[in-house]
Amino acid sequence: MRLLIILIIYIICAFGSKALLAQSGLSILVKAKVYNSKNEPVQGALVQSQERDSILSYTDDQGAFSLNVLPGENLKVAALGYKAKFLPASNSLSIIRLTASDLDTIFVKTPFQRISKADVFGDVSVVDEQALLTKNYTTGSLDGLEAFVPGYNGNSIWGMGTYLMLVDGVPRDANNVMPSEIDQISVLKGVGAIALYGSKGAKGVINITTKRGQPFDNKIAVRANMGAFVPVAYPKYLGSAEYMTLYNEARNNDSLPALYDQQEIYHYASAENPYRYPNVDYYSDNYLKRVYNRYDATAEISGGNDKARYYTNMGFYTEGSLLDFGMAKQNRNNRFSLRGNVDIKINRFIKGRIDATASFYDGRGINADYWGQQLL
Repeated sequence: MRLLIILIIYIICAFGSKALLAQSGLSILVKAKVYNSKNEPVQGALVQSQERDSILSYTDDQGAFSLNVLPGENLKVAALGYKAKFLPASNSLSIIRLTASDLDTIFVKTPFQRISKADVFGDVSVVDEQALLTKNYTTGSLDGLEAFVPGYNGNSIWGMGTYLMLVDGVPRDANNVMPSEIDQISVLKGVGAIALYGSKGAKGVINITTKRGQPFDNKIAVRANMGAFVPVAYPKYLGSAEYMTLYNEARNNDSLPALYDQQEIYHYASAENPYRYPNVDYYSDNYLKRVYNRYDATAEISGGNDKARYYTNMGFYTEGSLLDFGMAKQNRNNRFSLRGNVDIKINRFIKGRIDATASFYDGRGINADYWGQQLL
């Protein structure tokens, strides 16, 4: 019984002291605004007590925040694209200015950790996929990467052959990830790739890092797109009769006898019997559509707190085909994908993460090279 009383008194003293400080007026109310070097308010900046991770706030669209802290505590102010700032808490604070981060403060995903780009040995290129999606519509995870990564040509890095493809550090095909799931794409070349990934990275490494949830930033985002694919032009070929006539003329120029007689050429030209004397144009409207479309939709749910964070992505796309004859009219590709990333902070030294993804693909098409056969 005495032990229980002592334990209750200890809990009251340990956890009640901070409440007494706040009630007695010893807490500090910090109210300030966060600006960048251009005197523009920084929205969504994190303001957090360094001594107590649970004490935090985010700036609004005017860059303003308010936070109750204890005397002697220090504040950390951080925002995406800016250098973090550390300063003592004071009720006299009114304006906090953040400076933009340079390329050296960009973090790159490497085996088992994220490190500064400046600390990666060798050449490394980093692409912010989310910034690209606000400016451009892409359908593949590596679309347009050639414009941002020197030496990458779509099939290899510096022409060295097949590179090592990773998704969150695990070997995966790039087609398993949709652009809306990607946070960052890092490309390592040269000795830096070999030092980190061994002989498998000798021909270069492309590492796709997917999004993760942010603490106290609960979000639901929905994105839908519709695209139309229109061929610019199709090749124009001679008809059967024209081809036979010109072929005979070419042989005559070489003093060779004609291969096709005039009666046969007449039958092809008259189209009296298209089954015996066909005149087929596989690029005509009888076989190909003038346009086909693609639809996709994505829903993202993310959030959490200082102990656990989550990110969920659900996506669907459907795409048609140019072929417009027979059973090929029903050609269509459908894909449904689901991704879930969870981060857990067990204590100051131990952190855990759980990543899961699933894709369901349904494709219907011809088992032949339609376009290649037209060149024969």
